[in-house]
Amino acid sequence: MKLIILSLNWLKYFIVQILYKSYYKRAYTILYFFFIRIKLKKEKNIVIVYDLSCSPDTYGDFFQYIFLLRYFELLKKKVFFIILNDKIKYVRVNKKNSLSYLNQLRKIIKKFSLKKDTEIIFTDYSFFKKKFLDNKNFILHKSKVVKRISTHQHCFNLINVIFSTLNKKVLNKILLKNKIKFLKNIINIPKNYIAIQARHLSKSEKKYNNLDIRKNINISNLKYLINLILKKRKNINLMIISTQGSNFFKKKHKIKSNKIFFSNSFAKNYLETGFLILNSKLFLAHKGTGLGFFAIFSKVPYILTWPYYTLQNDFIWSKTLSKLASWQLNNQKTYFKMSFKEYTTKVIKFLDKHEI
Repeated sequence: MKLIILSLNWLKYFIVQILYKSYYKRAYTILYFFFIRIKLKKEKNIVIVYDLSCSPDTYGDFFQYIFLLRYFELLKKKVFFIILNDKIKYVRVNKKNSLSYLNQLRKIIKKFSLKKDTEIIFTDYSFFKKKFLDNKNFILHKSKVVKRISTHQHCFNLINVIFSTLNKKVLNKILLKNKIKFLKNIINIPKNYIAIQARHLSKSEKKYNNLDIRKNINISNLKYLINLILKKRKNINLMIISTQGSNFFKKKHKIKSNKIFFSNSFAKNYLETGFLILNSKLFLAHKGTGLGFFAIFSKVPYILTWPYYTLQNDFIWSKTLSKLASWQLNNQKTYFKMSFKEYTTKVIKFLDKHEI
């Protein structure tokens, strides 16, 4: 029986990882990229749609679309960023917090948009259909948008291919800057810190299968990683990135030191927490989440691991080079299906090799 189960797991891995993700999804994305290149020669208006009836109500999945927006803006196109909010697929966000969530999405777009004339529209499907479904607009993934089928599973793959064709000058304009003005207004923010993601899930979040507590670093591993780093870098501070669980780690498990800080002392939401990551000397996340995209779409050094089930939609650019993204730098590493012990070994090697 064990042999049969093992064989079936290997067959599943071969079909999903090798055939579907490595070949089909890569080929599909490359073909769609060339289709876009042809369309952009004629079209002046670009429409990006994030449909909350079929897309995750998470910040990480949404945040990726910002970089498609920035790419089209640099092509000097008129961009409409449309969020369809007539049917929200409530998973992470409940109805009470939906307005706050939508306002945060608006802030994210405004903060990272490169052009003042980009239009941000929150509307329902009927209005979108009347105003934008004509030949004057190029709608990204139009066939799926019309059918109200989610497009988020294609977003990172498309960015991966597009960014691989850009020169450094253009790419630097799209990627996020490391220094953020927001941080100048914060009192007592530490200097020279490594950011460590250690999210502790609330009781309400634990009921969601895709947010199982096992995908986050546990307290014993976190303490081990903290001690390891402080021994290696005595002049460095640590920032625990854990918006909901900072008090859990700080009070219940008594993680206290004049070198250890917690993100919720400085940041109130996803956007502000992302700024703390951009300000770090190094970002560490074992079994990462959506906050990791702040580091991935920047030049911040990082060491990230991803469990298999968080990468079901994305193909890996180069597994042999530990590259999830085509634009990754030498001091940015991504690993897959890695144990915590293996991860700490990678962290030690990184600290021995790189100055931060």
